[in-house]
Amino acid sequence: MTIASVIVGTIATQALGAVWFNVLSGPWMRGLGKKYEDFKDTDSTPFILAALAMFALSAFMSSTLRPFFGVVTVEEAVHFALRVSAAGALLQIPHNAFEGKGWSTYLVNVGYDTLCLLIICVVTTVI
Repeated sequence: MTIASVIVGTIATQALGAVWFNVLSGPWMRGLGKKYEDFKDTDSTPFILAALAMFALSAFMSSTLRPFFGVVTVEEAVHFALRVSAAGALLQIPHNAFEGKGWSTYLVNVGYDTLCLLIICVVTTVI
């Protein structure tokens, strides 16, 4: 595990999140049945938890991608990330259906998660 890959992965996913959810905030909020005003007074807790989660995911991938999963090339990292993302997306379908969230929220979230995992796996492989 390299601390550099963990830091770069964490920062890159947070930067992506800032852009991703800014651009796709409309469909994401509509799927939740919320409006911008509903999030105006949100404290920093969700942002801190998001950063900690991406740090933990980066650390996990950095310490397991090569030794446990045998991923050594960027192509393998991309394939691994896409397979894991597909599994995660499938696992979320029943939750989304029972929670009554709109499918636009599901798609925005799954798209973000997929890109985050791609970034982290590629960064871990390269650094």
